[in-house]
Amino acid sequence: MDLGTYLEHPQEDIQKMLHHEMAHVILNDAVSGKMVPRWFHEGLAQSVTSEGHQTVQKAFAYWKWSDGRLSEVGLCDLNGAIDEFAHGPDNGYCYPEYYLAVQRFRQLGGPKALLLAIDDINAGRSFNEILPAVTGLDAATFQADVERYANEIFNNRRPIP
Repeated sequence: MDLGTYLEHPQEDIQKMLHHEMAHVILNDAVSGKMVPRWFHEGLAQSVTSEGHQTVQKAFAYWKWSDGRLSEVGLCDLNGAIDEFAHGPDNGYCYPEYYLAVQRFRQLGGPKALLLAIDDINAGRSFNEILPAVTGLDAATFQADVERYANEIFNNRRPIP
């Protein structure tokens, strides 16, 4: 947790921030320190409070979707490298999509999707193996599905989860 950033932005909800950061700690403990994709880590951490929903609401208002695409920075590659120039430090502008990706993962994989993923991570499987096992979609198809899902939300065809 970056307390310096909090001190610079005291309007941030420290309780929400602590819940978010504790979700990271708990996930790291659950997977015994094994590698977890950034989108899954951040999307899951946003899911433990109303943060993810609020992040998507803010993105909706700020980015002003046009023709089903982000007009300002574009959708993020879930497995892409950190792009500080286009997507901010640690891909911070990707957080709405990371949240939506985890929500879509849960929708496609059912109520035990997150537990199945954690079990598979602990069994040494990569996320490229986990995605088809849990969602039925390979990584590229999941990325495209998340993009469609996000576009439906930002074009008022689905409610924000």
